[in-house]
Amino acid sequence: MLSPSPSLSSRLSNKDRMAGDAGVDASQFKGLSKYFNGTTVAGRANVAKATYALVGLIVAYNMIKPKKK
Repeated sequence: MLSPSPSLSSRLSNKDRMAGDAGVDASQFKGLSKYFNGTTVAGRANVAKATYALVGLIVAYNMIKPKKK
């Protein structure tokens, strides 16, 4: 049987950690900060995905909107 792997922050040395990574447990977050935070890897990935989606929506809107004459 496999043992559970340790969290990413516990496997990284101090010099390999990103700024703001205090080894916070993700279960401490509530509300939107549970999904969009700068502390966990998943939170940073969700922020990046939301940013890409927003930029894509802005580009799509500008391509689809009617042209002014």
